[in-house]
Amino acid sequence: MNKPAKIIVSLLLTITIFSTGTVLAQSDEIYQAIYNRDIEKVKELLKEKPHLINSKDSGGRTLLHEAARKGSWEILQFLISSGADIKSKDNEGKTPLHESARGGSQESVVLLISAGSDINARDHEGDTPLHKAAMAGDLEVINYLISKGSNVNAKNQEGYTPLIWPVWEGRMEVVNLLISKGADVNTKTTYSVTPLHAVVTFNILPVIEDKKIRIAELLLSEGANINAKDIDGETPFHWLSWNGSYKLLAHMLITEGADINAKNNFGATPLNLAIWNKKKKFVEFLKSMGAKENTHINKILTYRELNLQLAACGRNLSNIATAIELYCNDNKGLYPPTLEYLTGLDKSYLEVIPVCPACEKKLYIYEKSDNPANFTLQCGETNIHFKTGKVDEGNYPRYSPSEGLKFKN
Repeated sequence: MNKPAKIIVSLLLTITIFSTGTVLAQSDEIYQAIYNRDIEKVKELLKEKPHLINSKDSGGRTLLHEAARKGSWEILQFLISSGADIKSKDNEGKTPLHESARGGSQESVVLLISAGSDINARDHEGDTPLHKAAMAGDLEVINYLISKGSNVNAKNQEGYTPLIWPVWEGRMEVVNLLISKGADVNTKTTYSVTPLHAVVTFNILPVIEDKKIRIAELLLSEGANINAKDIDGETPFHWLSWNGSYKLLAHMLITEGADINAKNNFGATPLNLAIWNKKKKFVEFLKSMGAKENTHINKILTYRELNLQLAACGRNLSNIATAIELYCNDNKGLYPPTLEYLTGLDKSYLEVIPVCPACEKKLYIYEKSDNPANFTLQCGETNIHFKTGKVDEGNYPRYSPSEGLKFKN
């Protein structure tokens, strides 16, 4: 999933509310001093305004968050000795240790942990400091966090462990370290995606194919299931065939036992996916390796394929509705999983019921607001109908003519 960019010091708010612990705009001067690692200036300003020690900016960030992000050991030590709250969380649930693990230094990580920071604290996405360190790729920080008890197989809300990011980005050294410390090579995300699926995913970053091959070989040597299936019943080879970008990696997987004719939940083989996505050269390659096309199925969209179409829709709700309607029609009313961050609608989720239970119109969409406990169902036609209720992970509403609108659980 995309992380919001950090706010740089020059964009920090300038209005100061003199109230300890209140969300407020920080004094530019003291944050600039931290940014410049000017400890004498920080001491001077805090002596004048001691209430700033645990004040927060509009993002809920304290001085300690900023110092941790900059990796300034001396300033961190001074702030902690002056009473800074090491367990304070910003509006995204991140502690100073999260910041230090991702962008600071090993020295600052050591200091924060020795001062009592929660090594397995979770932000609002469920990430631990080790998740952040794995994203950054700092081997020393990763090794230290694990040595102090950080859970190498901790899952965030999407089911990602720290192993997923370096696998996708092609960071061989990080992958090797995490596996040596006990990372599960067959871990599955919420949508049953494994690290081997992540390896074969096309990456817009400059990750060369050789790195992917070496990481795939390492995962397989550690027992990764080469034919593991995701929520759509697709193996890593299905994914590889869909993007059609890595022939050498494909050849290696075939040599290692990948089922070249595996069928997903809808009967599609890797060759079907390559043909549908118009990967002509990869189609030729697959045929030369003995791949077969399943000609006894209609063209349908899997959940992942639907994601790609929705991503192309941008913010156009009409196009989104059309894409989802086609999905439902092609799959004979099959209800898709949560469509998360795919439409360009910030902090919004979409779900679909093919038929509105109130007016029997053909499309029924709801958007879930920032409140995770509530949702709104809306017909989208002239007559609009609303319902509210609780949505938990995996507890999506279903509709049938006999039972009407009900929850799965």
